[in-house]
Amino acid sequence: MGFFSFLGRLFFASLFILSAWQMFNDFGDDGGPAAKELAPKISSIQRFLAAKIGDGVPKIDVRLLIIYQID
Repeated sequence: MGFFSFLGRLFFASLFILSAWQMFNDFGDDGGPAAKELAPKISSIQRFLAAKIGDGVPKIDVRLLIIYQID
């Protein structure tokens, strides 16, 4: 009975591990589909900040935002 409990826990944990592996592989070199979705929104935020603050606005890297979201 204890062996089946162990197998159940192992299967349950493997679902989360495989999900994390899939997210890691989907990231790719360009940030994956999430970066493609967020890129227009980030560029509009940068344009807004540049209009309010000026040209001293630092460039926001979309890939880094996605990495921070995953963590």
